[in-house]
Formats: sequence, structure tokens, C-alpha cells
Amino acid sequence: MLKDAAEAFRLLGLESVPVAMKFSLERPSGIGRLDEKLFACGMPKKAREIGPFYMDKGGQACMAGSYVMGLGDVPDAYHSGAYGAALRICKTPKAMQRIYRSLPRIEKGNVSYVSVAPLDRAEFEPDVVIVSCTTTRKAYNVLRAYSYASGKTWRGESTPALGCAWAFSYPYLTGEVNIVIPSGGMFNNHAMQEDELIVAIPVEQLHGIAKSLKEMPMVLPHHAQGGEAIRSRIRRELGLD
Repeated sequence: MLKDAAEAFRLLGLESVPVAMKFSLERPSGIGRLDEKLFACGMPKKAREIGPFYMDKGGQACMAGSYVMGLGDVPDAYHSGAYGAALRICKTPKAMQRIYRSLPRIEKGNVSYVSVAPLDRAEFEPDVVIVSCTTTRKAYNVLRAYSYASGKTWRGESTPALGCAWAFSYPYLTGEVNIVIPSGGMFNNHAMQEDELIVAIPVEQLHGIAKSLKEMPMVLPHHAQGGEAIRSRIRRELGLD
């Protein structure tokens, strides 16, 4: 099923393959532990470079990323907003506190390992699939596939820091697709390109989106060459003109 989904996403002409992620208490089998420390936001890029791997708390280079994925805690200076305000992420500690209070966070104790793999090479059932789009047209088609059979509306929630919470934890916790503009750390850590837009997909929505990608036209017929004639014909048939 995952290979079918990967094949569907190829229809978009994405510059990078979607990445599958799984959160688990049990140590993954069949893939190796990444033998280096890595920022949480860099996991999709690393999987595209080297293939499947898993990480645990000891492999995380970012305390905040570890925190939102349920792998650990952060010091009081994070919660109080003192650290974020000192970094000038927000103007005041109070503003930074609001960000921390808003974060979607997997509760500590529910996750010990995070498995990551390119979607077309994943041998595990993912919880979340990360799709990176470098044009709004490609992001639009992913989101239109989300709505194509269901009529679901789109939403995008994120914060100026800890974008990993909204890309990884939010779809896991809510079962809903999220549109994420990468946060500052993602750029600074070279985890994302400056023109990337993330569409984060929970597995509950993955196969419906993949099916719609295969069924729907990537360019709406009335937007294609000769489309005005199609629009006119449909309007006549429906008695609109």
C-alpha cells in the first residue's frame, strides 16, 4: 500500500520524495539506529539522503524537538519563555510562553523511538507522512486531493519556532492534515529550503489522498488550454447561460 501511495505522489513531480515517520514505544526492527545526533526537523532530509533509520532520545540534538515528540522534557527557561525571548524569537517571555502553551505535544512516556524512511522504502506502517513542496501549485494539488472525495477544508497552524511540533506531532495527535510554513530553526539547521512548504499527512488520510491523486486531473479541465470552451459547454448543459 505504501508503494502505491509513493507512486501516486510521483504524479506531482515533487523535487523530493515524501517521508514516512512512525512513533513507537518498541525498538524498531529491520532498520538501524542513526549513529549521529540530529535536529528533529532534519530527520526527513536525512532519510532522503541515507534511507531508513530510527532515532531515540539520545540521538536528538534539539531538546525542544525531543520534547514535542514525547521523548523528553525541556528546562524551565523554555517554558517560562526566557530562552526564546533571549533568542529574539518573541519580544517578551510572555509571548514565548503562549507559543509553548499552544504546541501540539505527544505526552512523555508514549514514545521512545522515531522511525523515518522515504515513503517508497518504508517497511513500517507510518503515523505521519511529510510532503515537501517547492511550488504552491504542487502543495495545492496535494490539498485538493485531500478535499477531492471528502470536501474537507484545509487548515495551516504553526509557530515561528518549533515547526516540528506542527509537522510531526499535530497530524499524529489530531488525524488531520496540516499546512506548515517552516520555522526559523528549520532554515537555520538547513533542514528545509527557503521555498519549501510542508504538507503533513496523518496515515488515516494518506491512502484517500493517494487514491484521489490518481483519479483527479492535475490541471482542472476548464483551466487547461481550450478550457473556456469546456466551461461554456458545461454552463449550457446546466442551464446557467
